[in-house]
Amino acid sequence: MVFIKSSAWLLMMVVLGCSNASRKPAQASENGEVPARLSGMATIEELKDRSRKLDSKTVERIHQIYTHVFTNNDKKAKLAYGRHHKHIPHRFQFALDLRFKNYDHAEQILKESFETQSERDFFETLVKARGVRVVPPLCEQLLTKDFQMPEADKNAQAWAAELELVVRSLLSTRAVKSAPSELDKTLDQLECDDENWSIEGGTCSALTGESKKKLMGEAFFDKFRNLHRRDVRFVREAYRDYVKVREYNRYVSVNNMLRFYRAIQATSDDQYLQSKYIRRFKGAGRDMRPENLVSRLIGGVIIEDAKDVARTTRLLRFVQAYPELNVSLGLEFELASCGLKIEAQSAENN
Repeated sequence: MVFIKSSAWLLMMVVLGCSNASRKPAQASENGEVPARLSGMATIEELKDRSRKLDSKTVERIHQIYTHVFTNNDKKAKLAYGRHHKHIPHRFQFALDLRFKNYDHAEQILKESFETQSERDFFETLVKARGVRVVPPLCEQLLTKDFQMPEADKNAQAWAAELELVVRSLLSTRAVKSAPSELDKTLDQLECDDENWSIEGGTCSALTGESKKKLMGEAFFDKFRNLHRRDVRFVREAYRDYVKVREYNRYVSVNNMLRFYRAIQATSDDQYLQSKYIRRFKGAGRDMRPENLVSRLIGGVIIEDAKDVARTTRLLRFVQAYPELNVSLGLEFELASCGLKIEAQSAENN
């Protein structure tokens, strides 16, 4: 089961294997620095502890390369990779080779990059495809091949933590806007069982009185849908700049999407009104799935598509097992559309 208690930091928390991150978005201090302690999140010290056994010189080289990868500056990333490629782990070399289309070198280091023969066979097919885009053949492989993905081991978790430190370092130099939108603050007041909260389970109290009148009203829900569409559109357009996405202040956090949905589910005293807004919410669930893998997972839960939830969980396991490939190729975003039938939305109904 994949747990969700965060919004702004959720994707990296999934990659890090953190199942108990706070549902509250990360808050920055007045000078834009991300504080050392974020409720329920891994602190800088905890991240460093996870990656402390990594070679310091290798870590420094990875930082120099991925500082540019995370800001989508491939020109500088290629130069840094050219300087350091012989002194970084083979799997990082392989991931960056795929990003930069260095297929000959990727094929040469395939054996050293992966431990098992099944992994080598899986990625050999991908390299030999030599496509302009890596993700389509990768998606086809993940959907059609019986590939037994390894669990994220301690080394993968260590590098995921180190890559998160690169992002935190970049974010600390920017003036991160920390205040949530007024709409999201309203949704944050919903009464839910946050201690036992997860994507696949968790309950919220029914809406009553003024909160029901406001939240299950046309004006609020129309605003909610329009702002949520802005969030999805922004991420889909900006995802190649990982830092830009991470510093983006969402109008509607992904966690509050699910909280709002479950509050409406619990409001059964007016079944006509409940049915109306659950139907509209399913439109939102379909809209959000191409945004990233976590949004797709939540969208699948909202539209009650058990098969797609299982498929998305498998894709998330792949991202978790291979953090180098994930951040080098933007897989948490690119794979969100893998095998997904995008359904036409009716603006009139949704």
